[in-house]
Order: sequence, then C-alpha cells, then structure tokens
Amino acid sequence: MHSPAEITAAIANTGKAKSELPLFKGFLKGILSGVFLSFGGCFAITTAGAAPPAFQKTLLGLVFPVGLCLIVFTGMELFTGNNLFMTVAFLEKKCKIQHVLINWVSSFIGNFIGSLLVSYFLVYLADAPLTTGAWAEYTRNLGYGKINNSWMNNFLRGISCNMLVCLALFMANSSDDGVSKIVCIFLPIWAFVTSGFEHSVANMFFIPTSLFLGIDANWGKFFYNNLLPVTLGNIVGGSLFVGATMWYLYCYDGHSESNNPPLDNNEV
Repeated sequence: MHSPAEITAAIANTGKAKSELPLFKGFLKGILSGVFLSFGGCFAITTAGAAPPAFQKTLLGLVFPVGLCLIVFTGMELFTGNNLFMTVAFLEKKCKIQHVLINWVSSFIGNFIGSLLVSYFLVYLADAPLTTGAWAEYTRNLGYGKINNSWMNNFLRGISCNMLVCLALFMANSSDDGVSKIVCIFLPIWAFVTSGFEHSVANMFFIPTSLFLGIDANWGKFFYNNLLPVTLGNIVGGSLFVGATMWYLYCYDGHSESNNPPLDNNEV
C-alpha cells in the first residue's frame, strides 16, 4: 500500500504525462470517458428507476461507480479527475498553466460529446428501457430536479461531489491490485450519488436524457443553472480542497519524491 506522500508525488507525475499527451488523443480519451460514465448512468437509472422511492438513491449510488471504474482501468480523460491531477502537477512545477487549461477544456468538451452520443443515440433513439414507463418518469424527475436547484445550491453540491470523486481517485492509487482500486472507487462515489451531490459530467448524461424525454425546461437553463455552477464547484472541490491541499500536506514541505513514476492505472 502506498503512502499519501507517494500517491501525491505519483499524481504530480501523472499530471505531467497528461500535459504531454497529444491534443487529439486526449480529446478522444475525453469522448470515451463521457461514453463510459454515461454507461454507468444508464445502468444506475435502469436499476433504481423502478425501485421503491426509499431505495432509489441508494441503488443509484450503488451501481453508478461502474462508469468511473471503466474510466480508471482504461486510462481515459475525465474532466473532474483532471482537476486533481493537473492541479498537483502545476503546483509541483511539472507543467504550465496553459497545459492545465488545455487539458481541462479538451477533456470537458470531449466528455460532453461522449455523454450526448450515449444520451441521444444509444438511449433516446434506441428506445432503451429507461425511456419507458417508471424509468422514463424517474429520469425526467431526476433531470428536472437538477435543473431547478438554485445556482448556489448546485455550486456547493459540485464542491462536495468532486471532493469525493478526487478522494476516490486518490485512494484508488494507494494500491496496485484491481480489487482494492474498485473498492476505493465505489465507496466515495456511492456516497456522493446517494447524498445528492452534483457531478458535471454525470449531468451531461442525466439532464440531456431528461430533456430528450420532454421535461419542462430548456438547454439554456441546463447550461446556466446547472452545468455552469456545478462545473465551477467541481473545479473548486477537486483542485483546491483536494488537489492543492494534498500537495501542501505532502509535497510542499519536501516529503514527496518528485521523481517517482506514475502509479499503474491512475491516468484519470
């Protein structure tokens, strides 16, 4: 098991590797990341949608982490995870601010495209189970609730969410075996989904799907009242409260070994 200092140093080196990734390859990884996380979202709604209301959030959170597991084990580019990796790499002077911004923008746009591809083509046009009956009603209610939260509520829920997501990724890098990584991913992600926190990339699937299913809202409200505040909150939670804090605790005072190679399977 790796120590927090070793993990933080390896995260910095992984962020450096991300900054050197060719733009198109990073963008393509971002698209696939959106696709994989949307698969988890589709699985979550199909599992929870027809369950008794008292169990819906718990079931939604229990199965949604499948998407992040797919991303971690295939080394894709998730915007919210990159908030952690690129921040630590920048603070360790392993990349420049323009590398951070390019990575964030390319992964964000890629995640959005991948999520829309699944939402429209593989769910809506394909008449997937979650577009009918109780599942469709649950999907509409889920999206409508997210859009109609207040701007500040979505911002604050975005902070909490990405703290847990980035802690999941941090913990997953404490071990080299796959089972331990899966457990470390599942617990914090289960916590954030069940708690009702807001994840920008997950919402790129949930809310467009609900819009395609005809909720009383529009794309402008989605972008302004949900995606914008949630994205900003995710950046604050992942970059400041986890990334910068871990860097300060384990790198700033010289405890980390800056030449440590990236750990296996930690490219998210």
